[in-house]
Amino acid sequence: MKKTLQLLLLITLLVVFLFLGKNKLAAFYYNRGNDFYEQHVYKEAIGYFNKAIRLNPDIAGIHYSLGNAYLEEKLEEQAIKEYTKAIQLDNRFIWSYKALAHIYLGRGSYQEALEILKKAAGVIPNDPEIKDLAGDVAYEYKASLINSGVDAFLVKDKAKAHALLDQALQIDPDFIFARYLSGYFYYSEHKYVEAENMLKEAVRLNNQSFLAHSLLGDIYFEKKDFLNASREYKAARSLNSKDPVLLNNLGLACMNMENYNEALLFLKEAAHLEPENVNIRYSLASVYRDNGRLQDAVVEYENVIRTRPDYPNAHNDLGDIYKQLGQEAQAVEEYNKEIRYCQAKLSSKPGDFVLLNNIAHAYNGIGEYDLAKEFIDKALTVQPDYREAYLTLAGVYKNLGNATEALAALEKANALSSQKYSFIEREIKDAKQLRLLMKDKISSR
Repeated sequence: MKKTLQLLLLITLLVVFLFLGKNKLAAFYYNRGNDFYEQHVYKEAIGYFNKAIRLNPDIAGIHYSLGNAYLEEKLEEQAIKEYTKAIQLDNRFIWSYKALAHIYLGRGSYQEALEILKKAAGVIPNDPEIKDLAGDVAYEYKASLINSGVDAFLVKDKAKAHALLDQALQIDPDFIFARYLSGYFYYSEHKYVEAENMLKEAVRLNNQSFLAHSLLGDIYFEKKDFLNASREYKAARSLNSKDPVLLNNLGLACMNMENYNEALLFLKEAAHLEPENVNIRYSLASVYRDNGRLQDAVVEYENVIRTRPDYPNAHNDLGDIYKQLGQEAQAVEEYNKEIRYCQAKLSSKPGDFVLLNNIAHAYNGIGEYDLAKEFIDKALTVQPDYREAYLTLAGVYKNLGNATEALAALEKANALSSQKYSFIEREIKDAKQLRLLMKDKISSR
């Protein structure tokens, strides 16, 4: 009996010795692996870490260290396997979660990175490092989707572009730039309702978004809603008062509401900021003209023409002013210049209804009424609801002494206007008076 007990004790001590010796040997291999890792001798480190794991496979830290060594050797799949094993052994082993997330982030596998960090947050809630890394991944993911969306839009794959932006917004519904960009895409497609909704949400999220207010103004301007356009432009101006394009657009919105003094204020400021901008100069000239400041208008139109002799309709505008000033020869010269420029452009763009209207206006100015009528008919064939063409047509009929047809064209132009314009109403009043005078002449014969 005594011998049996002694044998059992000996066996027990042997097992304990072997177990402790095995652990000591595993620790030795692990430490040697770390030494080689720190010396950047990663192949040797991998060998020793694997020896340690064969002796003691259930320690998360050894698998994590082996994963790091594999990663240094660019063996990502083996590294992922070891990091995953470490998490299986200890689901609170935070370093493995981070290492996996960084691998997926480097690959551009953003969804996988977010999923592993979500698991980490589930077992280690409120860890600041996990939160920060998740924020970095989400930002990179959104930026990637935005860049891909822009690339798709540039090659005219609009469906893909919108799908990518929608994906970015699913990640972060409050991502203002994605909403602005989506609004811009819709705006460029003339889908104004969708664009307006997207931009309104961007403004709701951040009322200090200069880009969103500016683009909302552009949408309202396109819809001829000049009151709301000016409101959005002014909101944008309060955020950036030195943007000449914005000031030009604001001036034009005010001009269309016939608020000429306010329009001049903004356009002069725009011209001061960017004196060589021919579009701003043309806008300023047009407001001077509509405000009755004809000499100032002449100076600005000449500035435009000096910079760009073929600026659309500039010669017509200058011709109209010279005619008002009684300078008939100068008026005819400008109208002829407009005709030459329009003819050159129409040779390559015969269906351009704006050019067709411009050349018709010029022919009307020099008294070639049949030619003017011919080009107006072409313009209205291409664009039946083009308001400017009806105004030109009214001028042709007026010069021909046909008050009835002139009145009909003016009333059509008025109906096509987004609002009541005083100059059209004056023309309608004059046409009605002319028609009455003609009736009186006929009845008195």
